[in-house]
Amino acid sequence: MELIERQGYSRYNIFSDWIDLVLYSLQGNDKAYLEIVEKYDNNQPRGQRPIDLYSHAFGRLQRGIAALSLDLLGSVYEEFGMSSDSFGQYFTPHYLCDTKAAMIIDTDEQEEDTYTVADPASGSGRLLISVARTIPTEVDTMFYAQDKDLICAKMTALNMYLFGLDGYAVHGDSLKNEKNRVWQIDSTAFFGEIRELDDSEFSRTDSERITGNQIR
Repeated sequence: MELIERQGYSRYNIFSDWIDLVLYSLQGNDKAYLEIVEKYDNNQPRGQRPIDLYSHAFGRLQRGIAALSLDLLGSVYEEFGMSSDSFGQYFTPHYLCDTKAAMIIDTDEQEEDTYTVADPASGSGRLLISVARTIPTEVDTMFYAQDKDLICAKMTALNMYLFGLDGYAVHGDSLKNEKNRVWQIDSTAFFGEIRELDDSEFSRTDSERITGNQIR
């Protein structure tokens, strides 16, 4: 990312564009993807173009998550923001998320229906990841995450995809029952699917039905 920063782009814009490129790529939105690519000078040797560096960063993220099973995306966000006035957000440490998940989830409880988990201020989705690791794999679980910060909502959506969490990631103020954008994530045998929903595809009734069990 430092190589891209040297071209005059701020860390905030670099991180934001990276998240968007990954989300658009996973959703097959070629038009939006190419609009971001065209912002950069890609007339450089293959492997040194900004788009190559962005792709390489995503590959490293995937390998790191596979090895450590941690919210590395949120950690990268925090590290980038340490010297930036545009970031200024810090998330609950991994060990505290694991502790809270263990306190909330009763692994001996028998769930006849789908287990629903909601975080109304999800950040990067770190707490949901800890909860998902705590719930037995045979229990069907639906996750609902919301954050009023757009980048945080996008990070949550991406983390839900990377960790195989079924559910919804929402951009909007939970206290105002505000929903600006919604992503649906479905795990499959081939890793998963993620797509941004139209306004007509996610109603207020859906959110009220899902947000019964909040973890905050």
